[in-house]
Amino acid sequence: MTRRNIIYAAVGAASFVLLLVAPYLVSTYWLKMLIYMLWIIFMGCAWHLLLRGHLFSLMHGLFLGAGAYTSTLLWLHYGISPWLGMLAGMALTVILALPTGWLILRGTISFVSFAAMTLAFAMIAVFIVSSITSIGGSRGLSITPPMTDNAWNYQWVSPQPYYYIILAFAAASILITHLVMKSRLGLRLRSSAQNARLASLYGVSLLGTRMAVFVISAVLFSVAGTFWAQYSHYVKAMPLIGPETIVPVSLMVYIGGVGTIWGPVVGPAIMIPLVWVARREFGSQFPGIEMLLYGLVMLMMLRFVGVGILLWPQKYRAWRASRAAPPPPAASGPAAETEGA
Repeated sequence: MTRRNIIYAAVGAASFVLLLVAPYLVSTYWLKMLIYMLWIIFMGCAWHLLLRGHLFSLMHGLFLGAGAYTSTLLWLHYGISPWLGMLAGMALTVILALPTGWLILRGTISFVSFAAMTLAFAMIAVFIVSSITSIGGSRGLSITPPMTDNAWNYQWVSPQPYYYIILAFAAASILITHLVMKSRLGLRLRSSAQNARLASLYGVSLLGTRMAVFVISAVLFSVAGTFWAQYSHYVKAMPLIGPETIVPVSLMVYIGGVGTIWGPVVGPAIMIPLVWVARREFGSQFPGIEMLLYGLVMLMMLRFVGVGILLWPQKYRAWRASRAAPPPPAASGPAAETEGA
């Protein structure tokens, strides 16, 4: 383990211990902010897993909605525990991810083409779900807030239990993505992203590798959807299934640092508190100020740095090395004489 990884692990462990006691140190407002931040981290890790294969997906809201709608409908109509509904949502997500992934992941596909096709799937899904009145239509579905705690029914009056659940989910998501990228599947994914033609010549199944990562990422999003439905007590197609949720997630992954394990953690840990403070202080005067902040930060990073926060030291070391490199030797002999003439 390198020194940098040791530092990251130590900071991560200290942060996790601090997060364990955070509900007893902050007000309800900031506790809700932490819940939202951990939810974004959970999804960011899952989404970043697919991005490691140079696949920019805008349809993962579909899988978020699959988990949210499945668990909510089973609870409202049949009284089935949302924990079991979460498993049903995961199964439905696999059923949805396999054919859609097979359609868009076959053959050689560019970064932009994949993003465009996934956006098309997301908008089609929003239209279909919003048109079916039996599952809420454009109005969505509401869950009556609980009056008493019931762990089996995924219901608590206080936000603290939801906080510890999403903290465990976020930690599991970080671990899962780390293990995937260290496995043979992760090696095949990286090789296919760097040179797909060469990877296929060495026996890497491009479709099989991408499909496996696509399904893993989708299932994690399904779990996130079930959590958010039970926590917010409301499910609606447009903000959940559409790109409105995925775009902030992708922005914060880029801000944290693409290609790093902790990038999807650092981005939300910095941006979410900043956005909540700005919304609290200036939200009434400037509606939608969070998107303004995301855009400004991204523009400054792309214009002046070009990489995410965790990649700044690497960028700085490369800059220092280029400045310290000796100048190329001056030409001598006949070539120099000709040049002087």
